[in-house]
Amino acid sequence: MSLNDLKTMAIDMVNWLETTLKITGRPCHPEKTQTIINKIESIVSTTEQKEMEKEREIAELKRIIQEKDEEICRLQKEIEKLEEKKVVGPDGKETKEDDPTVFEQVNPATTSSPTPLS
Repeated sequence: MSLNDLKTMAIDMVNWLETTLKITGRPCHPEKTQTIINKIESIVSTTEQKEMEKEREIAELKRIIQEKDEEICRLQKEIEKLEEKKVVGPDGKETKEDDPTVFEQVNPATTSSPTPLS
C-alpha cells in the first residue's frame, strides 16, 4: 500500500467519522475535521519530501560507488602493468624496467679496458 493510499484511507476515515457524528446527532466540528485532514496531508507531504531526499542521496551514493569502482579497476590494471615490468636489478632486488638505476651487467672478461690517452 502506498503512502498516498494510506493518506486517502485516513482522510476517508475522518470524513466517515464526521458523517457518523452528524447522523447520530452528536456535536460535529467541521473546523476540527479540516484540521485533522490538514495534519494528515502535512505528514504525508513531509514524508514524501524525506523519501525524495533519501532517493537523491542513494542515487548520489550509487554514482560515487560507480566512480570508485572504475577507479579501482583502473588502478588494478596499472598495478598489473607495473608487475609485468618488474625486473631484477644487479643487486638482486626487484626493480622496474624503466628505473634509471638499473644497469646492464657487463662481463669483465669480454670488455676491453679503456686505452690511456697519450
